[in-house]
Amino acid sequence: MNLYMIFFKSYKTASGNNHMAGFQNKTFEKHDDYMTPKSAWEAIKHLVPKDKVIWEPFYGDGRSGQILREIGFNVIHEDEDFFQNNKGDIIVSNPPFTMVPRVLERLAIHSHYA
Repeated sequence: MNLYMIFFKSYKTASGNNHMAGFQNKTFEKHDDYMTPKSAWEAIKHLVPKDKVIWEPFYGDGRSGQILREIGFNVIHEDEDFFQNNKGDIIVSNPPFTMVPRVLERLAIHSHYA
């Protein structure tokens, strides 16, 4: 089983607009709940295997699961605790940055995803 990990930061479109709005006004230093825009999911679409069931475990506002379905993936996206569940064939997600160390530790322990 391969582990696919892509961490989104701030990125600019061709017009120079920053799509991670919180990075413009530094609110990311107080808040950790930025939702990945559809354009970012579309940008990595070619990197994600189409024949796998994706588990998108970090629910946020619920849109990421909907977006991944819209761009052609079979997705499990439920408002459940990532640390208490194991679902899907692969994980494709953008976890809150403050949780990344715990997420990586859990992935290393659960060979199902490594």
